[in-house]
Amino acid sequence: MKPEWERMEWWESQGPPTAWADSVWLVLYEALDSEDWQFRSQLAAWLTRLYHPRLTQILVDALQDDEHANRRNTALQILTTHSRYIPDVLRHLMESPHPDVRLFAVQLARTARNADLLPDLQRRLNDPNPNVVTTAIESIGRLGLASAVPALWALLDSEDPWVRYQTVQALGQIGHPDVLDAWPSFLQDSLLYLPALQTLGHFFDARAVALAVEALRRPDLADNVLRGTLRWFSVLWKDEWLRQYVRQFHEWLARVAPPTDALDALPWRDWLAHGSEEVARSAEFWAAVFQRPEFGESLLERLDDPLESERVSTVLPWLPPLTPARWRSIWDRLERPEALHAWLYWQAPLLEDATVRTAVLGRWDRLAPETRAFALQAVLRQAPWPEVRVWLESTWPLESPELQDTVWAWLAEQQAEPDRAAELLRWTAAWTEDPQAWRRAAAVDVWSALDPDEFCRRAVAWMQDPAPWVRLRVLEDATRADRPLLPRDVSDRLLRMALTDESTAVRERAILAYPDDAPDLIDVLRATLAGSDLWGQVASVRRLAGSGHPAAFPILEAHYAHAEFPLRLEILRHAGRLDVPEVLAFYRQEYDHRDLIHRRMILEGLAAMRRQAEAAFEFARQRFDPQMEASLKVRILTTMAVLAPQRFHAWLAETVPPIEQWLSPPEWMTVLAHLDLPDVPEWARPWLYLEETWPQWIEICQTRPAWRATLDRHGPSRLRQWAAFFTEPLGP
Repeated sequence: MKPEWERMEWWESQGPPTAWADSVWLVLYEALDSEDWQFRSQLAAWLTRLYHPRLTQILVDALQDDEHANRRNTALQILTTHSRYIPDVLRHLMESPHPDVRLFAVQLARTARNADLLPDLQRRLNDPNPNVVTTAIESIGRLGLASAVPALWALLDSEDPWVRYQTVQALGQIGHPDVLDAWPSFLQDSLLYLPALQTLGHFFDARAVALAVEALRRPDLADNVLRGTLRWFSVLWKDEWLRQYVRQFHEWLARVAPPTDALDALPWRDWLAHGSEEVARSAEFWAAVFQRPEFGESLLERLDDPLESERVSTVLPWLPPLTPARWRSIWDRLERPEALHAWLYWQAPLLEDATVRTAVLGRWDRLAPETRAFALQAVLRQAPWPEVRVWLESTWPLESPELQDTVWAWLAEQQAEPDRAAELLRWTAAWTEDPQAWRRAAAVDVWSALDPDEFCRRAVAWMQDPAPWVRLRVLEDATRADRPLLPRDVSDRLLRMALTDESTAVRERAILAYPDDAPDLIDVLRATLAGSDLWGQVASVRRLAGSGHPAAFPILEAHYAHAEFPLRLEILRHAGRLDVPEVLAFYRQEYDHRDLIHRRMILEGLAAMRRQAEAAFEFARQRFDPQMEASLKVRILTTMAVLAPQRFHAWLAETVPPIEQWLSPPEWMTVLAHLDLPDVPEWARPWLYLEETWPQWIEICQTRPAWRATLDRHGPSRLRQWAAFFTEPLGP
């Protein structure tokens, strides 16, 4: 029968480590060597969420137990998640007389992602044990620290071939451009050419492209070249990131690419049909970038094949700008609407060409609704007015009111001339049987068609139009802040008509637009809250919360108790904008006995309480629990970061780690984006070494340029290359 301590319930019943008796710590040491691997896995997963100095010491002792492999492996698994919080312990372990302990220490230093450990890792490069040396080299390469290049360079003369192998791989991972100077010599070494080629994609350098093309000529090297350069094309970020990267990549490649005839003798067909997914995919990207005919031969059939189209679509962005004739030749032969959408979406810049636009219009009835919307927006931005008229005459009768509305929104954005708007009014009246069609069209953007005086004469009549969206658009145009002010009697009449409108959207807009200086504002909002119109009530809550009126909170509180669920959430979410102590007391009363979604709304409201920031911060801090649901943790930490950045930073720096057990690094980056500090906090710097956080780092540095210096000083070479590629102009 298993002992009691081999049940997780027993461990969880012991409470936090600070409350453990000595006997529990002794049992823990034995439990690390349990024969039940499932129990060991559960125990390790549980201990990764805990942190205590004595736990660290027990794990370190377990690492040095030569006789019990289970105990050592379990301790190593747990220490991997604690490593960033124990740099001094790792430094001590690196000096251990036991080579296995030193090896574990340099391996843990890799997971610690702490640049301050570099000097200690570099000292292990002279370790008498070759396994420690190679592990230290691997850790330095994983950290991507360019300052380690001189120390690594000296190891290229080592007598140990595996030290040289690992060194070349680490130099490639660091991506230092000077390393390419030695690449020709690596290719002559039967041991070193493989790591050299497989890390080629870490370099943004003309020599890297030239070396890749030269190596592709050799059958014994080609597969590994294709695998290595796949990194150039692996930008699994948002579309706008990908578009920007691809554009800059082509600009760079146009300056450094080899002559076309240098690629003609290569076995593209064999690579495209290669059994390795990595090789075939990399060959597809290369073939697309260089417009190889072998890629084009199967493009149409594969793009029209439901089983292949998704894979081929990922390659389409990498096609360089095509000629209009080449674009049309592919477009005209595609059949599936999904294929047409993918081709148009990733090759949209060619819509600048009139013949391409004509080709798109010719197949308009074959396009999916989202494709039509995308294409029409592009045409309106790029085509001359006479051509726009042709498009509208051809497409308007086929479209939904939403797509027609796109046209009017475009007219408003472009401040189109009144005669053009009037021309469109005549078209809409002619294309529909409804004699009031011109009024509905004019109401979409009345300022483009009419001067303010004319609008004043017609607006009241338009507010009685049978179509609710027409009434809404009239009201929106009448109350927009960027439009000339209407006479007060006209605006008052429009608003009063809207407050009693049968359309929920119209009433909501009227409440949000009601003037702040109107003497009856509070009465109107109180009356709406007392009614049965939910969305009008929601709009009233927002207006009351933003009004700052002394009576606003008592009104909200009076309606909260008997409000429907959506309205309660809105009151909790917006009451914080009033920023008075009574709201904070209200939040305290509600938070502790409400469910998850109510608590999230309270935290969102707390973030708006800048005058009560200290008290609101303390409210959030006291209710933070590392075991709470992840989205609630993100919300509560973000609220604290917004309310008091310096205090939040100090709290995290002093709190008991491991904070990475609270949230994943990408979730932490969401919190970090709201933290207004002059520099990147030290507790966040290890995330610089995680590639999945790089898009967020670059976005944060774009909005907070002062952080770029820290990124350049502490980040790995690869991240600095990405940041420069996305935020700086390309050099010649």
